[in-house]
Amino acid sequence: MPPTFDETYEPRLWRCEECRRVLGVVMRDTSRVRRLWVFWKDHADDQMPPTAKLWSMPRGMFRVHGVDWCQGVECGKCGARNRWDLSTELAAQFRERRQVIVEGVIS
Repeated sequence: MPPTFDETYEPRLWRCEECRRVLGVVMRDTSRVRRLWVFWKDHADDQMPPTAKLWSMPRGMFRVHGVDWCQGVECGKCGARNRWDLSTELAAQFRERRQVIVEGVIS
């Protein structure tokens, strides 16, 4: 049975650390657990499918489905090997929230 996703959580793009191409997407299931789905091929920002299509998980879109961590996902553009785990996701979320707070103070 396919996972059901928490539709209140906007999927977060997972990018190559070197060239910033989109390699996958982090989504949260209804149990509030964040997992990574890796695309078959990397995408540019303007090539990203809409959120509803990500949630429907059409065949052939992802090569890795809902993992808790991964190591060595190779970028198709620059060849860099990228890793992801929950601590990486939490650190990115912390940086994003910190940036919003800093921008709010400066404005």
